[in-house]
Amino acid sequence: MKDKRGIDYKMSSMLFWWVKRAIKNTMEKERQKLKDVYAIWSACVKWSYLLMNEDTPSSYIALETQIDMEASTLLALSGFYRHANLILRGWLELSFLGLWFDDWPQLFQEWLKGGEGSPFKGRGWFKKRWLVQLLSEKPYREFEGKYQLSEEAWNLYGELSKATHAKGEKFLETPDRDDSVTCYRSDSFQRWFLNLKQVFETTTTALALKYSSIFKQDRKETRNIKNLLSNHRAEQLREILND
Repeated sequence: MKDKRGIDYKMSSMLFWWVKRAIKNTMEKERQKLKDVYAIWSACVKWSYLLMNEDTPSSYIALETQIDMEASTLLALSGFYRHANLILRGWLELSFLGLWFDDWPQLFQEWLKGGEGSPFKGRGWFKKRWLVQLLSEKPYREFEGKYQLSEEAWNLYGELSKATHAKGEKFLETPDRDDSVTCYRSDSFQRWFLNLKQVFETTTTALALKYSSIFKQDRKETRNIKNLLSNHRAEQLREILND
């Protein structure tokens, strides 16, 4: 017998009912963490504003990573934690890629076009050797030598890469659900939340080192960003930047 119910009903039964329930539960049970999530989102917007006049690849990519943060949050609110973490990996990747292109702006345009001669064509680019090489350059060298930012970023990348396939044990979503639909889970939200904070801290550290003259300014935007860093990271940056 032909199902005569409309597409609105069908899509609701497939997705919307469960997503709405997951969002409602998350909003009710994670109010304090969501205040921090909003503060991080606001800080991402501020980074975009601060870099706006630089006209560098990082300034454009900051707008993209801001949207990534929003999309990741929406998925986490909806109970799609594996996918939310996967987008965080994209935020991490793009941020360091933008910093590399800051020194090669002409190659950035080639990369955007995606032509045969564009950088990283046909191969993965986020490699540990590449990351160490990037962070051995002058803006980052002292911090890298003392605190191994490349190791931090690489380990975080590996953690988030577990979300690429459902085989990643920490991000396998279906076995511990009561049903096959998306739902709020406290432990999964907590893991995503900690990853979100770490991606923000790691990428902010790299941006602060590259754009230290901006980061050291005493203004509302920079104060808001600095207040979201962990105490030990804030102290490390003050030491290296003589701030």
